[in-house]
Amino acid sequence: ESATWRNAFLYGAQELRQGVNPQRAGNGAPDMVRALTPSMFFDYLAVRIDALKAADEDLRINWRFTDLEQEHALTLRHGVLTHRSGARHAQADIELSMSKALLDRIALKQTSFTQATKDGAIVVSGERQKLFKLLGGLEQPKSNFNLVTP
Repeated sequence: ESATWRNAFLYGAQELRQGVNPQRAGNGAPDMVRALTPSMFFDYLAVRIDALKAADEDLRINWRFTDLEQEHALTLRHGVLTHRSGARHAQADIELSMSKALLDRIALKQTSFTQATKDGAIVVSGERQKLFKLLGGLEQPKSNFNLVTP
């Protein structure tokens, strides 16, 4: 018996007896959020894309992290977000520049993307409305889903 399966069975039994806990989960542990590499963050972002809403979108973003001196090329096409580290699009719809530390603060909900852009901490050039449409259309993960009950 492994701990993973034991925990799943115990949680399922608790759900059957008490129902799903309506309490929302937090934003994640600050240490965990800070430990995410940009590639991991973009993978997480890709999971949150609503594929049906983004099916007709065609978007190319060059994302630069100033403190890490890293470039990332993001592509949203047919509802799928992909990224390449250390690459740039020759013709991007959006050029975005910010620090990884600021991205961590946004992920921890200590500030917002919109506010950081207004403050000048994020430099965005190109079709800004496409970027804000993308960010506004991300699905919010449900933390209190049913595990065993329908």
